[in-house]
Amino acid sequence: MPKSLIGLGANLDGRATTLQNVVRQLSAVPDLTISGLSRVYETKPIGGPSGQNAFLNAAVLVDSNHSPSTLLALLKKLETTCGRTKGQRWGPRVIDLDLLLYDDETIELPDLILPHPRMTFRRFVLHPACNIASEITHPTTGQTLGQLLNHLDKAPDYILFRGGTVQEREDIMDEVQEKLISHGITLQRKITESISTDDSAACLRHDKFQDSAAWESKFKSSCILPKLIIYLDPFKNRDPHYQLSELPAFSGPRLDLKYSKRTHIPAGDEVSAAILAMTELPRPVTDISI
Repeated sequence: MPKSLIGLGANLDGRATTLQNVVRQLSAVPDLTISGLSRVYETKPIGGPSGQNAFLNAAVLVDSNHSPSTLLALLKKLETTCGRTKGQRWGPRVIDLDLLLYDDETIELPDLILPHPRMTFRRFVLHPACNIASEITHPTTGQTLGQLLNHLDKAPDYILFRGGTVQEREDIMDEVQEKLISHGITLQRKITESISTDDSAACLRHDKFQDSAAWESKFKSSCILPKLIIYLDPFKNRDPHYQLSELPAFSGPRLDLKYSKRTHIPAGDEVSAAILAMTELPRPVTDISI
């Protein structure tokens, strides 16, 4: 029976009760069995309007013969039953139910993309998911969820922007830099011979002191893997023998901006939210369970 991973989030009044009600309703769905419930985490809201409450996040592992589209429809119906209405993207919500994985399937439909295109760098997804599914393999990266989270924990704060034009990459970095300042993060451009002309690199500098000399030493190595790769538009008219860069094959967290166009999210907002999602540490909540 296929296994599916579902992410839960809520940040309006009664958020704990809402999560518990959702799990109870999920358990009553015919031909669906809950096989794993994560602990609950609290996370600062990322993206969207200011002044929101913190989110409670969790993950549920289910066994079900429902098709991916049917399971998605069930989750949307549950959201509506709980009182969710269409509002501002990344705004406050009664409940958010995301179908993250469906076995090892990869699907790209107008209303469903599997695996979830933003799950590999979102700590508020990976922390609860790894409570119950750390050994599950992410089908497009080939990494287990535990390995993806470990990468976020241990990789240097180095981000690679790949594709598009130099000007497009520069414009996005300028916009992201402006958005991150209020969060105490500086996006610092880097120039190194190991980066191809179709890539732009940047590191994240936090308000807290960092050992710049040690970071520079690591960065000069051509073997360094970025914490996140951000893909712009696909490359056009490339020489088939052209090598993008000397970096090793990368199968870790990635953000593909082609999905941002589908959801009408500006690239600067998307990248800023991705950076915050991989830097903000969720806090385990010990007095709430689902």
